[in-house]
Amino acid sequence: MRLKTLSNQMRVYMNPNDYETMIESAESRRAEIAMRCMGRMGLRVSETNFKMEDIRESTDPDVDILFLTIYGKDTTGRSDDGKRRDVWVPRDLYERLRTYVETENRSDHHPILPVTKKTIQNDVNASADNAALRTGNTDFEEVTCHDFRAYFATNMLLREGVDIEVVMEIGGWADRQSMDPYLNASFDDIIQGGLAEAGVLSDDIDTELSDTQLILKEIQDIKAAFNEIDSSLIDTQTAPDQAGLLDF
Repeated sequence: MRLKTLSNQMRVYMNPNDYETMIESAESRRAEIAMRCMGRMGLRVSETNFKMEDIRESTDPDVDILFLTIYGKDTTGRSDDGKRRDVWVPRDLYERLRTYVETENRSDHHPILPVTKKTIQNDVNASADNAALRTGNTDFEEVTCHDFRAYFATNMLLREGVDIEVVMEIGGWADRQSMDPYLNASFDDIIQGGLAEAGVLSDDIDTELSDTQLILKEIQDIKAAFNEIDSSLIDTQTAPDQAGLLDF
């Protein structure tokens, strides 16, 4: 966990273990669902009042992920109705939401969290106090709803290696400048992962890249192999001409 004082607030940057501690310390099932939606989907607290019917399959037959279309805060000030964006909904989270809605006996046309923004904020504050008591780490007391967006941004971009344009799109950031306050690379695992991906760590250090980082590394290796093949083909095509000149 990292704490940073911004111009008008304290920002808490959670690592995955901190995030799980908050989930396990949830004051209620409602608090758990709200924190999962903010941490896994990058939702603002004001955007957690969506309905299950708002979640959709892609119309692209080659796409097999779920989306939630919302009209969230427009930081550019260009729209009074809110800026539209399509949020990625992980399928395991979707199943949890489905179970929650059925347990609460709500229809798909009903908001999954039919409470005020203030109620969710109070839920998170109570959960943060629970986490502080559970761990003995009083830094948890500083956690607010907005810190889950910081977790989402930092985790997706710096741990999972998702392209920044994709993270900004699904998270609702207009540009890199507005996203920067939500990023923090000062975690040990992020630093080690970045150094390992760059290949600057010695071979005797046991490092484990994320699945996404491994895929990116494989893509780079494939590109390098293709470049070698291209070079070989060029050499093969030019070699006969050179040989003919020598024979002549």
